[in-house]
Amino acid sequence: MPIKERDIVLQGRDGGEDTIDFPVTRLGNVESGAEVKQEPQEGDYIPVIDSADNEQMKKFPAKVLVEARETAERAMKAVQRVAYVIDTLPYQTAALTFTGEEQSPVWGAFDPEKLEISGATFAVNAGEYEAVFTPKGDYVWSDESVEPRTVKWSIGRAVVAAVPSVTGSLVYTGEVQRPVWTDYDAEKLEISGDTDGTNAGNYTAGFTPKANYQWLDGTVAEKTVSWSVGRAVVAVVPSVTGSLTYTGAAQSPVWSGYDAGKLEMGGDTSAVNAGSYTASFTPKANYQWSDGSVGAKTVNWTIGRAAVAAPSQSGSRTYTGSAQSPAWSNCDSAKLTIGGTTSGTNAGTYSASFTPKANYQWADGSTGSKWVNWTIGKAEGSLTLNKSSLALSYTATSGTIAVTRAGTGAITASSSNTNVATVSVSGNTVTVTAKASGSAIITVGVGAGTNHNAPGNQTCGVSVILPSRTLNDNSWAMIRAVSDAGQGANWWNVGDTKSITINGTVGETTFSNLTIDVFILGFNHNSSREGTNRIHFQMGKINEKDIALCDQCYNTYTGTGFAINGNYTCGWNESIMRTSILGNDGTPAAPTEKSLMAALPNELRSVMKSCMKYSAKSAVNSGVVSSVDYLSLMSEKECYGEVRAGRDDEGSYQTQYDYYKAGNSKVKYRHNSSLDTAEHWSRSIGQSGTDSWCCFHPESDSSTWYRSRSLGISPIFFV
Repeated sequence: MPIKERDIVLQGRDGGEDTIDFPVTRLGNVESGAEVKQEPQEGDYIPVIDSADNEQMKKFPAKVLVEARETAERAMKAVQRVAYVIDTLPYQTAALTFTGEEQSPVWGAFDPEKLEISGATFAVNAGEYEAVFTPKGDYVWSDESVEPRTVKWSIGRAVVAAVPSVTGSLVYTGEVQRPVWTDYDAEKLEISGDTDGTNAGNYTAGFTPKANYQWLDGTVAEKTVSWSVGRAVVAVVPSVTGSLTYTGAAQSPVWSGYDAGKLEMGGDTSAVNAGSYTASFTPKANYQWSDGSVGAKTVNWTIGRAAVAAPSQSGSRTYTGSAQSPAWSNCDSAKLTIGGTTSGTNAGTYSASFTPKANYQWADGSTGSKWVNWTIGKAEGSLTLNKSSLALSYTATSGTIAVTRAGTGAITASSSNTNVATVSVSGNTVTVTAKASGSAIITVGVGAGTNHNAPGNQTCGVSVILPSRTLNDNSWAMIRAVSDAGQGANWWNVGDTKSITINGTVGETTFSNLTIDVFILGFNHNSSREGTNRIHFQMGKINEKDIALCDQCYNTYTGTGFAINGNYTCGWNESIMRTSILGNDGTPAAPTEKSLMAALPNELRSVMKSCMKYSAKSAVNSGVVSSVDYLSLMSEKECYGEVRAGRDDEGSYQTQYDYYKAGNSKVKYRHNSSLDTAEHWSRSIGQSGTDSWCCFHPESDSSTWYRSRSLGISPIFFV
């Protein structure tokens, strides 16, 4: 059954006088809530017995109740002894503080009837002491012992209310000084540490409470107090007296207000070179500046630059083609740095710069660069021409003159007669261009160049022989020369005319001083077959009208006039017209009598050229043959540009003349009757019959006549 925790009250009496109520909450192994067995064994739980609870006692076996009584008896015996136990050790009830007098503690729980006191029962100094207490008679301590027991008691230290402090201040004097202390009692405090000092600085004194004293916070350790000796004042920062100028030797400034006993000088204290320097002054350990600072104060001082004069060019320089430098006055490389342009090759003005070196300055006090001009003069110029004369003609209408000059001066040229020759300049070459026959003087000059002065002019004589662009103004020799050079087309035009005079008997007809104009048919006509460098002419014009030479038998069949020939089997090569009348069986130098060639002016015959002409072979034979002609007649194709009444095969060897290709009239008039048109022969054989020959008809353009008929002729020749 569960057991509840309950109280047992046992009553007993000592000598019948005292009653003790002894509460017992547990006995043996009894615990609240334990189960109680009917037959408890050793170690089992037993109930708590309340003797007044009869009902409870009835519930347990007799044996259990007996054991409970025995337990109660034992408790009774213990209670009887409790009346002689001292259960509280005496103790100090109030604190004691050192007063300098003898003191004893007040004891709590001390009964002099029960206890004997001994040991330290009084004292003067602060500290911890031990009193001894011993039970008297039958009294015992709670553990039933009777041995003496000690109890500690103490006297506390007296309080020092304030830590000492310094009164007033000290300033360095060079003598030993001590601070004045407030709240310092030598009876209570022990002073140590820095108690005096000579040099300015911070010091530390120590104060320690003596044995019977403590600080307000209860501590007894040393407390330190700082005190100081202030630095003496240096009233003025040193300054420089006078000035210094660079000499090349070390120099130091003169100082005003400098006391080596008070100040330490550092920084730049001496120097050689010109410039700005900084000295420093630091108060020594016992001094300070008037502002209270002790750091270094800097003072600038200088060494001035020495003065130098500006250089100038000494002497002169003239262009040589090599680099040159000027000579200088007042130029000392130890004092000045030269820059800019210090050498040159070409003539001209240059600028050099001079800058004072670190220790120097100009007389005006400036130190920047000064620019000084110096020069190289120009050398004398020269001019030569590679020729002193020049001949120009139709074969070379321009020529050159090579100019050699010293330097780079501009070359100029001029002509004394620009109608004869003009000039142009390119580089070192003067080109002379012919304009007309005559002479001129070419003057060549050279201007001043970069490095040379202008030289004198030089001249070259020019002679010009040129054909006139008016064909009639030229000699036949000139025309031949131009033709030989292949230059004809460069000077004249197709259709240009030149007058000739015919004198002599041609066949049966005599021409007396017949003046006609021959005109140009073309230049190098059909040259691949007929020959190059030839001017082809035709006779001709009278008063600008195209004419044909007509004999006295014109338009008849007499057989003695200007007929082709009487033999129909022959071609152009064998015709009387080619061989006898025109004169191709001879040469210009040895003409056939009574031929047209013989009647031409000697000047013309002397320049005539032969020409390879192509014609039909004959009236009875097909094919084309060539002939070498000095005088010839025109074929159909050469006039019209096509074959009309003639043989087709000869046309493939021929081309139309430029004169007629340009559309000029093909109509001719009789030379001796300018109002009458004239039929005139060609060298083309007609295709209508063996006896027909082509002619140029004014109305039908092309026609054929019997070869024995006398018609006009308009011969062509070649120069």
